[in-house]
Amino acid sequence: MVRAALALAALASTAMAHKEWDPSALLSIDKLGEVEQVFLNFLEDPTQMRVAWVTDAESASDVQFGTSPTSLTQSATGNSSVYHYGFFTSAWQHFATMEGLSTASTYYYRVGDASTGSWSEVSSFQSHPGVGPDIPYVFGVIGDLGQTKYSNDTVHHVLANAGVQSAILAGDLSYADGDQPRWDSWRRMVQPLTSTMSMLAAPGNHEIESFFGLNFVPYRARFRFPCAEQCTSPTFPLYYAVNVGPVRLIVMNSFGNYSEGSDQLAWARKQFQSVDLSLTPWVVLMEHTPMYSSNIDHYDSGKPLLALIEDDIKPLGKRMVVLAGHVHAYERSHPVYNNTVDETGPVYVTIGDGGNREGLYDAWTQPQPAWSAVRKAEYGHGVLRANSTALAWEWHTITTDEPVVSDSFVRTL
Repeated sequence: MVRAALALAALASTAMAHKEWDPSALLSIDKLGEVEQVFLNFLEDPTQMRVAWVTDAESASDVQFGTSPTSLTQSATGNSSVYHYGFFTSAWQHFATMEGLSTASTYYYRVGDASTGSWSEVSSFQSHPGVGPDIPYVFGVIGDLGQTKYSNDTVHHVLANAGVQSAILAGDLSYADGDQPRWDSWRRMVQPLTSTMSMLAAPGNHEIESFFGLNFVPYRARFRFPCAEQCTSPTFPLYYAVNVGPVRLIVMNSFGNYSEGSDQLAWARKQFQSVDLSLTPWVVLMEHTPMYSSNIDHYDSGKPLLALIEDDIKPLGKRMVVLAGHVHAYERSHPVYNNTVDETGPVYVTIGDGGNREGLYDAWTQPQPAWSAVRKAEYGHGVLRANSTALAWEWHTITTDEPVVSDSFVRTL
C-alpha cells in the first residue's frame, strides 16, 4: 500500500493525454546520493537476488540484508569496475549477490561500503516466489522505456500496481545512444522500481552502442542478468532463461547472431524443447523485434527470427505469449501460426509504448490483418498474470492519472 501511494503521488502532475511527441518531456535526473542507481534482478537460483549500484569513487561492494529493517544480519561482498567508451569513463559499477534467501519472503537491505559506513537507504524487496504450477505470479511488462516524463509515468504506474511482483522489459532501456551519462540518468529514474523489485530485460537496438568492434559494451558493463555463460567475458551472451513461479521466461537477443548454426539459435531451440510443462505450464518468450506486426515502422524487423523459430515454438503455442517492443505502439495478435489465426499458436504482443523520446508510431498497414486483434498508438504497459490453469494479459493505457485497462485476453488449460 505504501509503495502504491508513493507512486500515485508522483503521477499527479504528469498525466499522459496526447499522442504527439513533446520535446520538453525529456528528463534529466540529478544524482541521488553517494550510493545510487540501485537495481535488483532475479537469477536462475530462486534463493539468490543480484543487486547492482553505482558510486563515483572506488569503494567496497557490500550488501547487508535480513528479514527485519533493523536487523540486517546477513551480508555479501561483490565486485566493481569502471568501463570506457570513447573519452568517457564510467562511475564505479558494483555488483553483489544475496544468497540463502527464503522464497516468497520480504527482505530488507542496503548497499555500500562497510569499512566507511557509506550506505544507501534501507529498502525492501520480495524474494523470488519459487518455481511450480501452484505459485501464482504477476509481471509488470514494459517496452522501449526511455527517459521522458511519459517514461517516468510508466515506471510509477507499474510501481503503483500493488499486484505486480517484478518487472520485465522487452528491450530499448535508456535511449542513451552513446551519451553515457544518460545511462546514469535512466538508472536514477527507474530506481524507485528497481530498488524494490527485480527487473529482467532483453537487449534492443538502442543497447548496441558499438565500441572498437564490440557491441553492447555499456549494457554488459551496467547489468548482470542471468548469463548463458560467465558474465565476466567481454562478449558474454545476452540471452538467458529463468523460471519464475509457473512461468518459464526465455529471453533472446534479436540484435545478436541468431542465424542458422549460431550458438544463440541452438540454445533457443534447446530451451523450447526442454521446457518442463509440469513445472512451468506457461512460457514467455521475450525479445525486441516484433515477429508479427502490422505497423509500418519496423514492419519486417522480426520476420527473419520468426522464419527460424516459428515451427520450433508451435508445440508450445497454446501455452506461450511472445513479447516484443521496437515498434512504439501496442499490438496484440490472435493466436497465430504462419500468418493464419490458429488457436494452437502463440499470442504475440508488441509493447513498445513505454514513453521514449522518439514518440508513438501511429501508421498501420491497411486493411488490418486477420491475425491482428488490437492495435493502437498509446502510452502504456502490460500486466501478465499466471497461475496453474490460466495466463491473463492486460494492457494498461495511461491517458489519465489512473491507468485504464484497454485490452485483455486469457488463455486457459
